Order: sequence, then structure tokens, then C-alpha cells
Amino acid sequence: MKSSAIKTTIPALLLIFLACGLIFTSCGSSVETEEIEIPTEGLITTVKEVETDLFKIENEETVADTSDSRIIANYMDMTSDTFTLAEARLIEANGSGRQRSVVHSAGLGYFGFIMLGRMGGRAPRAGAYTDPKAHGKASNGAGKKMKSSANRVTRTRPSSGKSGYGSGKSTRSYGG
Repeated sequence: MKSSAIKTTIPALLLIFLACGLIFTSCGSSVETEEIEIPTEGLITTVKEVETDLFKIENEETVADTSDSRIIANYMDMTSDTFTLAEARLIEANGSGRQRSVVHSAGLGYFGFIMLGRMGGRAPRAGAYTDPKAHGKASNGAGKKMKSSANRVTRTRPSSGKSGYGSGKSTRSYGG
């Protein structure tokens, strides 16, 4: 091979390798941004057992610090329990039975804002409350106060797109 052919071939090959490298690295590294609301105040949520293991939100009141957040569960047998935010998160992640029902129902209200660390763009459903009056009080009181005092932060995270090799979950089942 002549030296002039080598001089043009080597830069061309380097350019091709560089282009391939850019293409392959850009395929799997897309980034998305989202705006999240981080609560600056806590919440005390009172839930009431309306049927066996079925709880609805009775009241929500803001408190100065998120670490003071609580769930107060009032059971039909006239007993009650109180769960801290840490206990509620642990129950939500690993719990079962009655306690999980309590935490789940509280999380359907504004307590979910505290549990998840962000509102997630959803307003609590009226059906999660004992009655429309309780829902209205929470929405116009604790809910408005929490949303207006929350810190809004933009964060980046890896793309959750479903394109690319190996990025999706298989739904195929083998065996019996």
C-alpha cells in the first residue's frame, strides 16, 4: 500500500470508529428531567376504620416539620395506633395485613405527598375520605398549605424509554 493511501485510510477509519462510538453511547444514555415538589412541612393524618380492614381519611393537619408526620388509626373496636413516618415507610415497603391497609389508605391523601417526597401531580380522590366535608377540608387546608410551601426542584434521571436492546421486560412465560 502506498503511503498516501495509508494517510487517507487511517483518518477515515478513525472518523468511522468515532462516529460509531458516539452512536452507541447515545443509544443507552438518554436523560430525562422532572420537576418534583419536596415537602417542607409534615402532616398528621387520622384514618378511621369504616369496615373491617377498610380505612378512610378522617382528617389531615399540617405540622411544622416532616419528621413529625404521623398516621393515627382509629379502629372500629375503639382502639387506636399511631405510626411515625419512618414506621409508615417500612410498613408500605414490607408490611401486610391491617397495618398496610392503614398506611395505604393514608397514602391516598396528602400523606402520600410526605411518603413519596413529592406530589406526583395527583390530587387525592374524594373517595379516600370519610365524607366530602373531610375531603374539602383537607384539600383547602392542609393540601393547599403543603403545595404552596413545597420546594420545587428539577432533577435528572436516566430515561425510562423502552427502546434499545434489553431495555424492556419480557412477558413471555416458559414452563408449566
